[in-house]
Amino acid sequence: MIIVPRGDNGSAPPFTLSTADAESRHPVVTVGGDLDFQTADTLRTTLTGLVAANPIEVTLRVADLRFVDSTGLAVIVHTWRACQDARIVLRVTEVPRFLDTMFDITGVAELLARPVPAIPEERNATTV
Repeated sequence: MIIVPRGDNGSAPPFTLSTADAESRHPVVTVGGDLDFQTADTLRTTLTGLVAANPIEVTLRVADLRFVDSTGLAVIVHTWRACQDARIVLRVTEVPRFLDTMFDITGVAELLARPVPAIPEERNATTV
């Protein structure tokens, strides 16, 4: 687990990130705390590495997020785009109400609902 402390006095919640099944075809990334300009690069680096490994799907669990700014939102959109290009399913799960509202207002909910382009048969054959 990665923990990024926040603020000088420790009053802000830390950003946490953990990855399960990173070597599998279905990795799961769990994040919590504040996803903002100070912490977004940590998530971006993790997700970029997972997408580069060409899994079938990536799950991003966001239940423990308390705040997301535009930089954090951009990381999610960038990851969605990279997954679409690579024909990887991106599942954003356990979305807190504030983030669900943000997704609706910004149109990100519509992006996340779009289906992944057809997966070539040879990739389906390698599914474990």
